[in-house]
Amino acid sequence: MKYELTNDSITSTNGITLFRIKALKDFSNVKLGELGGYIQSVDNLSQDDNARASGNALVYGNAKVYDNALVSLRHYVKYNVVKSDLSTNLIENIEAQTGLKVFNNEVYCYKHVRENLSSLHYPNFIYTVGEYVEAHNPDLSDSSCSSGLHVSSPHCWNFNGGKKVLFCKVSLNDIITVQQGKIRCKKLFVIGVCDGDVY
Repeated sequence: MKYELTNDSITSTNGITLFRIKALKDFSNVKLGELGGYIQSVDNLSQDDNARASGNALVYGNAKVYDNALVSLRHYVKYNVVKSDLSTNLIENIEAQTGLKVFNNEVYCYKHVRENLSSLHYPNFIYTVGEYVEAHNPDLSDSSCSSGLHVSSPHCWNFNGGKKVLFCKVSLNDIITVQQGKIRCKKLFVIGVCDGDVY
């Protein structure tokens, strides 16, 4: 076994009791004794591989997290499966990690930007409504925080978002990785600028 349920518990908005987990051994980048996220039962998180629930993650219902998947920060996963194998579970992973839906092999998503539609991290990188935008030399590894274009649901960056929110679409073929509640991709199409409060 790699973790145990602690006595530290919280109750979700629908009345489900969730218990904080504690590592019983070192694995992946987790250390013995480290506290993780909250799960309803040991059925929600694998005991056998490098899957992790950390930070304020809540995993409950029929959710199952396994393989090398990571659920972290403010993610809420319910009645879904989170798995890191993009080749066989890409759509399932997108929906579980971000809450976004896939239609006709495209995912409709959001991107926070500056007032002038430039990137929050690269002010010279400008997004243009009605055009495709491509990342310059994106990292094709499975790292979640690396070069590429990052999109997610509108609330993913609530607390450090930009002045405007773009509504975009990404082809499944252009997705590099889906981790930590966001999608990192090579290319996206900017549909428009959201004119109201989308989160």
